[in-house]
Amino acid sequence: MGAAFDFDAIGVAFVEAALDPSRWDAAMEVAEKATGSAGALLFDIKGHLPHVPCSRTMAPSLDTYVRDDWIDRDERYRLVNFLDRKGVTSEFDLLTSDGIARHPYYQEFLAPFGLRWCALVKIAAGDDFWALSLQRSIRQGPFTPDEMRQLADLSRQLGSVAAVARAIGFGRADAALDAFGATETPAIMLDRSGNCAPVQRSGGNASGTRPADYAPASGLL
Repeated sequence: MGAAFDFDAIGVAFVEAALDPSRWDAAMEVAEKATGSAGALLFDIKGHLPHVPCSRTMAPSLDTYVRDDWIDRDERYRLVNFLDRKGVTSEFDLLTSDGIARHPYYQEFLAPFGLRWCALVKIAAGDDFWALSLQRSIRQGPFTPDEMRQLADLSRQLGSVAAVARAIGFGRADAALDAFGATETPAIMLDRSGNCAPVQRSGGNASGTRPADYAPASGLL
């Protein structure tokens, strides 16, 4: 591997998804192609809602990940501190190649799908903390040190995109409530935990917290 990644394409796809949340899966398709990966997913590190944007190639493994409770046995959860500190991380921050070759998570869950390696890219703005999970197949091999350096640059760039997405999310939430109000249709907003988030029309909400935004389930695959 080692070719330069198409960061511009990823940035454009993320902004489009911020404007239209139905396009997050399409953004993952772009991220997969632009980084030469076997698949891409977007996880909200702090969220607990049921949708995880992913490229089409990852749908079967994601289904098994949830159905067979690998989400509760995800070895990559231990990478979150590395991700937060460095902006990018991989299993080599925790395990050796020999350890990966023996670990049930990699052999029993990932291997049947032809997967093994990943790079996690931090996307953060304010209190939002997402992980772009880029998957590589057994055949492709792991991300190279040069590619990891490129992905660290991508993390910094996507932080700006995340800030835009965050601001757009606020505007879309308020606009949606205004539309319901204009038609006298009852509506509520839910926060990341699925709780009702009261919102007042004076530009903030009664609790002082921000309106709910798009928040996929936590996990790392």
